[in-house]
Amino acid sequence: MNGVPLRRLGLALAGLIIVTTAGACSKSSGEGAGPAPSTTASGVSGPGTSAQGPPVKGAAKPSVGCGTPGGTSPLGKGAGADVTFTSGGQERVYRQFVPSSYDGNKPLPVVISSHGLTMTRAQEASFSDWEATADAQGIVVLFTQALGAVPTWKLDLDDNPDLTYIDEALARTEKDLCIDTSRVYADGISMGGMISSLMACKMSGKVTAVSLISGIRFPEGCSPSRPVPMEVFWGRQDVILPFNGGFDISFLSKGIVGSAPPQPPSTLAPEDGLFPPVESVVKKWAGADGCQLTPTVQQVTANVEKRTFPGCSDRAEVVFYVIADGGHSWPGSKVMGELGNSGAVGVLGKSSTEIDATATAWKFFQQFQLP
Repeated sequence: MNGVPLRRLGLALAGLIIVTTAGACSKSSGEGAGPAPSTTASGVSGPGTSAQGPPVKGAAKPSVGCGTPGGTSPLGKGAGADVTFTSGGQERVYRQFVPSSYDGNKPLPVVISSHGLTMTRAQEASFSDWEATADAQGIVVLFTQALGAVPTWKLDLDDNPDLTYIDEALARTEKDLCIDTSRVYADGISMGGMISSLMACKMSGKVTAVSLISGIRFPEGCSPSRPVPMEVFWGRQDVILPFNGGFDISFLSKGIVGSAPPQPPSTLAPEDGLFPPVESVVKKWAGADGCQLTPTVQQVTANVEKRTFPGCSDRAEVVFYVIADGGHSWPGSKVMGELGNSGAVGVLGKSSTEIDATATAWKFFQQFQLP
């Protein structure tokens, strides 16, 4: 995923930012997300809801920012605000959301949410609607931001300045705010899912669990210090990063604006290719977590299948949601759903309304805490 092939992908997708930005801005000012989608408590609508366990009840591990006089964030509460600092000699920024309930004394969990290729931190906030969930549930959210005219995450496993930046953003948050360092979670869409995968590889002592949406990696040399609980969402109709793997640049001329997306490939891509089949990568993570490699399968809604890899080490879990009619989109996202479903950005495909990736991720995250 590095070097020339990655730059080629970035240039190919650059045109998408024009239409996705226009769509996102029409729904959000960029300083806050819209109302949360209506879902069940599990994030899954219909019968067969999740069998995930109850939230953990271990003692919090307060960060050094706990006990701030007055108990207020310097950036305010109940709204997102940018934090700028220098990392590796470059100016970097992330969007920080602090819930209205923040008092500076109770340690709160953190979600690090990373955008996809060409996207921005404000778009990630809008598409995911994490801010509405965070305000209701008492969560601090960091929306990270890649560099470049076409914002692109670096996907090197070692000596990766983006991983250093994310680690430093988390360290700043631990000093600035009162957070629970045993409950730090990460999620992201597309290339944001890939950088979140690398967090699981390299930051497993700090990141408790991850949720990946239409983006995953298990690079050679990935060796987490502990089994990392992982949840994955993927649409079978994704033509940008297809379920069967591979990448065909021709989709750009077939479904950008006002037309139906092309069909995803029907044959499996090579295991050693640029984009291996998604199932094979999920199984690699299951193996790394010590799970059995044959998942149990549950049809949770008409189009959503839940595959759970049992027997993972240290009570970890690997859960894979396969969405039969889903495209390259955030399940449950009203903004992305309107973009894809209306044909405004046909290549994105359908955003499922049968499962909410944000609500489901939060229920998944609550089961896990670092020792």
